[in-house]
Amino acid sequence: MTKGMAERSGAIRWAWGTVRHVRGERPGVQELSVRVDGEANEAAAVAYPALVGRCAPGDRVLLNVTAVRLGLGSGGVHFVAAVVGKTGVPAGEDAPGLPEAMGETGRASAQSLGPPSVGHIVKLRYTPWQMALPHWEEAGHPLRPRLDEAERKARPLAGVPVLLAELHSMVPVLALALRRAAPGLRVAYVMSEGGALPLAFSRHVAALRARGDLAGTVTVGHAFGGDVEAVSPHSGLLAARYALGADVAIVAMGPGIVGTNSRYGTTATELGDWVNRVAALGGVPVLVPRIQGADPRPRHVGLSHHAATALALALAPAQVPVPAFAGPFGERVREQVCAATAGTPHVVVTDGLPSADDVATVLEGYPLPVTTMGRGPRDDLPFFQTLVHAAQAVVRRWFPEAR
Repeated sequence: MTKGMAERSGAIRWAWGTVRHVRGERPGVQELSVRVDGEANEAAAVAYPALVGRCAPGDRVLLNVTAVRLGLGSGGVHFVAAVVGKTGVPAGEDAPGLPEAMGETGRASAQSLGPPSVGHIVKLRYTPWQMALPHWEEAGHPLRPRLDEAERKARPLAGVPVLLAELHSMVPVLALALRRAAPGLRVAYVMSEGGALPLAFSRHVAALRARGDLAGTVTVGHAFGGDVEAVSPHSGLLAARYALGADVAIVAMGPGIVGTNSRYGTTATELGDWVNRVAALGGVPVLVPRIQGADPRPRHVGLSHHAATALALALAPAQVPVPAFAGPFGERVREQVCAATAGTPHVVVTDGLPSADDVATVLEGYPLPVTTMGRGPRDDLPFFQTLVHAAQAVVRRWFPEAR
């Protein structure tokens, strides 16, 4: 990579590299080890075959290295932007633009970047990776009659509980806890576009689908890769119910929440909007609060300030399940929740406190570690207790016969 290319790249930081190993694969994603030109050690990289084709050892690749250079967390790997061939571009050669860099090899492979598109709605619009995917709202889609059925109803969600979660790390615990409390429940995951856009980036979703703990997935807006693609949040919610037959849905962004230590400068504000959307369709919004006990940042100790903001932005009433924590920490949480819900229509549900053993039982047998900001249940138990409590509260109220 030459200085000239770096200067012209603007906000994106590029580098050439070579694929050394394919470390692992799951539907929609390849995990690679790459050697970046000019660096001694191999680095982790991710490729999405639907966007760039499949990678193999020896391939020369153009890498977006922005996240690693910035030291980001969940997005802190390189991403393959293009496969330029096994011979590729000599190390250090300037590349004024991707078409020139790809050459004939790249143009030839452009015909086979992914499966044939049968849809007409484009995601990642007006970017080099825009792609047409079939959306269930389109005329002729096999699921369109189910959407028509839903839209004929005044309140199409008809009391379906929808768990609204701030962090992607909440999704596996909520899904596992729901299924532990009621094994027969059909649980669907609706992924918003507030975090990662490719659903395949989530190892947790792949694991939950493989185990049967998720009946299906919906990707909304520019998020892509779900079992069902939906144009809008509202039709995404209907897809969970009518396309996937969900008894209960979980809504959360993909990995990569953004926060700025300001009230509104966070992607978590979307939760307030989701409350309103669920209520407008006749569902029951259950806003799962983010409660932590070990975060070094005071604004995230007890009830996170992001959760408090979401509660203030929600105009419709939401159920807010809060465990009955004891001692000074419990008092702090109660005061925070009281302040956050004062003058709002929200209903706070406090009816128990899952133990550390309860949390361990929920996670037993799950093949991946579940952490929040790098902390597991032993490090920040209140976070996990809150999630288990929320799932159990939903089952007790809406599915008592399924326990």
